[in-house]
Amino acid sequence: MAPDYLVDQILIPVPASDGPALQQAKETFAHEVYERIQGGEDFAEVRMEAQQTAASRGMSVTGGELGWRKADQLPSLFADIVSDMRTGQVNEPIRSPNGFHIIRLTDVRGDSNRLVHQTEARHILVTPNEIRTEEQASRLIQDIYQRIVDGESFNVLARQHSDDTMSVVAGGELGWVSDGGMPPEFEAVVRDLDIGQVSEPFRTSFGWHVAEVTDRREQDLSRQYRRQQAENALRGRKFDLELENWMLEIRDEAYVKYIN
Repeated sequence: MAPDYLVDQILIPVPASDGPALQQAKETFAHEVYERIQGGEDFAEVRMEAQQTAASRGMSVTGGELGWRKADQLPSLFADIVSDMRTGQVNEPIRSPNGFHIIRLTDVRGDSNRLVHQTEARHILVTPNEIRTEEQASRLIQDIYQRIVDGESFNVLARQHSDDTMSVVAGGELGWVSDGGMPPEFEAVVRDLDIGQVSEPFRTSFGWHVAEVTDRREQDLSRQYRRQQAENALRGRKFDLELENWMLEIRDEAYVKYIN
């Protein structure tokens, strides 16, 4: 379940036969190449041009993608650095016995880091029904909104008037919800609210709402994500085992008659 990293590199080799002056020149050249990339130039294009420039200076430049690898499959010099890099980030030149390396983290897959944005909100829902027309529902939510603006308790009004059976007992509290966890039309309004701001009444397919954002945070769900991955893997193994056992039972119980 460990993530896979796609790493690209530019290598300026420094063989043991290089004297101090040439080593210094190659280090300077490595930093020149790095600065060009930091300035916004394309990594692959800079590598190609660096190969031509290096040849005119009596040097060489190699490199290329290392392919998808887990951290423990990367060169030990890269492993600790790559795990802390962001996708697309380029690290400054690293010295190894082989020379100077400039590495870029091109992509990550299977990353278990799950830092999600969450919103804590509450709302009051008023729905039209058999005894309440659309117009009456609209007037009621407008009245509730004005009472909140005038200082009445949001939670008390929610318990008295909200038609949301899931949140009415909690005073309209929805708890912490991750981005994408609310109905889109509801989330579109909540997303634009500041903390402590109460929305004006708005309509969704559920009815009329007044909503308030009480807090926002970023939550690390990495542990829950890894646990879910492990459960899915174990469930998959158990399913395969049960399927195999079932197939064996079917074969054992099958009656086959050969007719010449």
